[in-house]
Amino acid sequence: MKDILAGYKTKTTGWILAAIPIAGMMGYDIDPEAVQLFLERFWGWVAAGFAGLGALNHWFRNLADK
Repeated sequence: MKDILAGYKTKTTGWILAAIPIAGMMGYDIDPEAVQLFLERFWGWVAAGFAGLGALNHWFRNLADK
């Protein structure tokens, strides 16, 4: 189980880190003011999402150690 989770973690991180430059090359434009407005409106949801992702990360790391 440890080897499988480590591979998926690496692939997932790679795809997430590659998404923003790929979107830029495809012509998508990210408006900083729109991002700021979104974060001001939904900061609670964003914070809850980060807490949830942190909990999932902790859970998967514990599975990988077994």
